[in-house]
Formats: sequence, structure tokens, C-alpha cells
Amino acid sequence: MATGNKADARGGRRAGAGRPKETLSVRQVNAMLRAARKRARREKRTIDEILLDIIYEKDAAARDVLPAIKLWKEYTIAKLAEGGETDKKADGPAVYLPEQRPSLEVIDGGK
Repeated sequence: MATGNKADARGGRRAGAGRPKETLSVRQVNAMLRAARKRARREKRTIDEILLDIIYEKDAAARDVLPAIKLWKEYTIAKLAEGGETDKKADGPAVYLPEQRPSLEVIDGGK
């Protein structure tokens, strides 16, 4: 019998053991990507290439081209989030109240 503060070494759960947890949405997206790669090998072109074919088709109707452009732009442009990392890097005018920026001085001749 083990006594004292020695850990019980008879097996059982171990930290980090087992399959990593994944959400249902992650599992569904991975399944869709696998199916898209499989189909792309068979068709010898990707979904992106098909979408670009629709966008650059000279004889395509605007009702087909515009949604394709919207899809392309929606998923390829960085999303701006209020207060996010991208928002912090945006350059703009700096606005200070006088008490926050004491280096401001009254201009001669002003009221």
C-alpha cells in the first residue's frame, strides 16, 4: 500500500491524451474541404478557378458576375472590426482635449 504524498501510478486518464476536441462546425468545414479537394483533382480545376471563370467571362450576364464578385471580395478582403488589430493600425487624425495635450498654446490675437 502506498502511503504519504506519493501519486497513485495505476493508470487512468492522462492530461493531453486522446483525440483533440473539435466542434461540429470545424468537422463540417473539414469534410467540405476534403470533398472540394477530391472533386478538384477529378475536374482538374478548383472552386476558386471556377468562380474566377464566372467573373471574367466576357459574355456572362451581370446577374451572374456581380454575385461572384461579391463572394470573391467578401472572403478575400480583411474584415475591419471596431477596436480590432486592423482598426488600431488605421492612420487617422489624432484628436486631443486641451487637458490631455498640454503643449497647446493660445494664439496671439485670438479670443
